[in-house]
Amino acid sequence: MVALLVAAVVAGNVVWNGAPYPLADPDAVAQRLKARSDEVYDDFALPEKYAAGSGQGRYRRLLLPGAEEHRPP
Repeated sequence: MVALLVAAVVAGNVVWNGAPYPLADPDAVAQRLKARSDEVYDDFALPEKYAAGSGQGRYRRLLLPGAEEHRPP
């Protein structure tokens, strides 16, 4: 039991003090995300790329009886 605890502590120490996470280039990440987004739009044959500003994703909520209607600006 003690040997297992010692092994877990040693393994945890190696992981904790291991190599730092590599830095990422924001421009490269943005290009990779755009390329992936283009692939998804092409795969689903969506009618318009980057339709986020088209108003289709407007705020919607369930209006329960007696609830006031409130929409964000």
